[in-house]
Amino acid sequence: MNSTYSEVIMLKNFTKKKIKIGVVMLGLAGVGRVNAQTELATVGPPATSIRLPQLVEGGGDAAIVRAIQLGVRYPKQALRDAAQGQCLVTFAVAPSGQVCQIKMKYSVRADLDTAVVQAVRQLPHLQPAMQHGRPVACLMSAPVTFVISNPPRLPRHPLPGIDSVHVYTTVTYMPVYQGQPGFQQLSADLMVEYLRLSQGTGCFVPRYGTSVVMTVGPSGTLYDVRLLKDDKTEMAALEAQFGDQIAKQEPSEEEKELPEACVAQVAEAARHLPRLTPAYVDGQPVAMRLLLSIRMPRP
Repeated sequence: MNSTYSEVIMLKNFTKKKIKIGVVMLGLAGVGRVNAQTELATVGPPATSIRLPQLVEGGGDAAIVRAIQLGVRYPKQALRDAAQGQCLVTFAVAPSGQVCQIKMKYSVRADLDTAVVQAVRQLPHLQPAMQHGRPVACLMSAPVTFVISNPPRLPRHPLPGIDSVHVYTTVTYMPVYQGQPGFQQLSADLMVEYLRLSQGTGCFVPRYGTSVVMTVGPSGTLYDVRLLKDDKTEMAALEAQFGDQIAKQEPSEEEKELPEACVAQVAEAARHLPRLTPAYVDGQPVAMRLLLSIRMPRP
C-alpha cells in the first residue's frame, strides 16, 4: 500500500529571487506503506495501530515537514541555472529516534539531491514510531519540489507536438495545471475523474490513498502512469539492522496495493483531464516526470 502526500509550499528569499521549496509528502512504510498525512487525521488512527514519528516537541507530521523545508537550501548554481524539479527521498527513523538510511529514490540533479539529503540528515532527534507500546523503526518518504517563481515568458497555450521519449528530471519551468501553483488541484481532479470512471468496475482507492508516477508530455498531456511501489531492499536493510524492532502491519490489515486494472483506470482518468502547461527547458516544452497522490476526499 502506497502512502499519499499533501502539498506544502514555503517561500524563501535568496539573492532577491522568490524560491518555493515544497515538501509535498510524508509517509510511513512498514511491511507496506501507511499514510502519515496530517490532513487525514480526522479519519481515525491507522489500522496498523502505529504512532508515527514526530519531533520531541510534538507537532505531528507537519512539524517534520517544516523541519525538512527549513533545512533545504537552494544551491546557488542550481538557482543560476534556474534548475527546478521534483525528487523523492526516503529515510528510516530508528527505535532510538535517530534518522538513518537516507536514500534518493528519485533524483533531480546532484546539487539539489545533496541539499535534500543534508536537510534530512540535519533533522533533530525524533520521537520514534511506537507500536504495541514499544519503539520501532520505520521508513519515511518525502518528495521535495524545487520551484522558482517569476518564470520566463512562455506561450499562452502548450505547443502541440508528439510527446517526447526523453523524460526530464530537471527543467527551467515546472508544469502548471489550470494556472495554479503546485499539484493539489490536479490530484483532486484526477481522483474525481477516477471515481467516476470506476463506478461498477470494482476498482477502489486504498483507505490511506496511493501514490503514482506519471509523465507530463510537451503537449501538456498526462501519460505513462505507474504505481509508486515500495522498495523491498529498503525494508530488507531495515530488518537487517533492527531485527523485529520494525513497524509491521497487523494481520487484520485489509489495505491492498492498487491492482494494475485500477492503475489503468487512473491512467484513463488522467487522459480526460485538461492539458497542463508543460515543463520547459531552454524555452522548449519537454516531457517531465511528476509524483502525485490520489486519496478519498474528506467526508
